[in-house]
Amino acid sequence: MPPKTPLPSIDHIGQVVRDLDTSVALYQDRFGLELLGDPSTVTPDSATVRGASTAFSFRIAFLSLGGTKLELLQPLDDQPSPYNLFLREHGEGLHHLAFFVPSIDDQLEPLHADHEHLTLECDALLAGGRFRYVYTDNMTSGALLELMQR
Repeated sequence: MPPKTPLPSIDHIGQVVRDLDTSVALYQDRFGLELLGDPSTVTPDSATVRGASTAFSFRIAFLSLGGTKLELLQPLDDQPSPYNLFLREHGEGLHHLAFFVPSIDDQLEPLHADHEHLTLECDALLAGGRFRYVYTDNMTSGALLELMQR
């Protein structure tokens, strides 16, 4: 059995929302969370969602949660994306736990080697990096695992 590749410290917790500005204001007003920079619009250079190539855009904002960050994500179009599909299937809520890793492929290799059923929700390239949302049958939290690679 290959050695397990431990996850590093969590980078952020991702939440899908319908309205980014309203959600940011709620977290600031009710809980005193600090906005980390201005919200921005992101369009991946390329993306595959549930096995199909797609193009999509979303708005994103980060708020400070002490030792980690809260990432709020709002889909901007009707294209298949991990965010608008999540909204349709679950409504607003916890979407993923995110970790920066040196290599996404190396991180997932032990799961493949153990024949663990690994489901790829999304694989996307952005300027300067890549991210992948995955889950396994043994993950019980309901949240996706986001692996990010610079």
